[in-house]
Amino acid sequence: MSEAIDDMLAYTKLTDHFVIQQIRTSQDPQLAQSKRLLDRIDRRQLFKCVGQALLDRSIDKESVIKIIVEESEGKLTAKDFVVDVVKFDYGMKERNPVDCVWFYSKDNPTKPIKVHQNQVSHMLPMVFKEEQLRVYSTGTGREACSLAQSYFIRLCNMKKLAYESQGDEGFAHGSSYLTPVRQPLAETRINDTTKKRKLSEINQM
Repeated sequence: MSEAIDDMLAYTKLTDHFVIQQIRTSQDPQLAQSKRLLDRIDRRQLFKCVGQALLDRSIDKESVIKIIVEESEGKLTAKDFVVDVVKFDYGMKERNPVDCVWFYSKDNPTKPIKVHQNQVSHMLPMVFKEEQLRVYSTGTGREACSLAQSYFIRLCNMKKLAYESQGDEGFAHGSSYLTPVRQPLAETRINDTTKKRKLSEINQM
């Protein structure tokens, strides 16, 4: 398949279906793990994300695996979960892509100009790259997922990471990962009514 890049007709036929079928029918022992993963997808035995954390610094996946295995004291092995670091940016890593864009004004439409940070809205983002640590349980049972989740939360507390984790009883979160929950509308109306009553009493005094 690697040679298809030099043949455009062959390259256009490298669809997902073609690649998957090549894996399924291959006798190469190096593709045995890939075949097992495809079989799990067919059976809907999908890995479950037990939690994710925002990273404020780079972190090594191998060190995360080692810490979780050691903290579990033999209850978990490296095969019981998968660690992934996901990176998000605007295509230029830490840089603002708008800094590389030329603009034109109506007064002088033939002269390109740069727009500086102090010339744009203050509501624009100041950070253009984000990394998240995600941990998936390879086991599909409730006990396996719960165990992986508990040691993921312990890892986040050790590393002081803002995390979000979903269990059987809903979401758990640490630090400031989630935005504050809005006050229920009914409770807001009650508070507003109470404030108006107090103001009315003060004015009558």
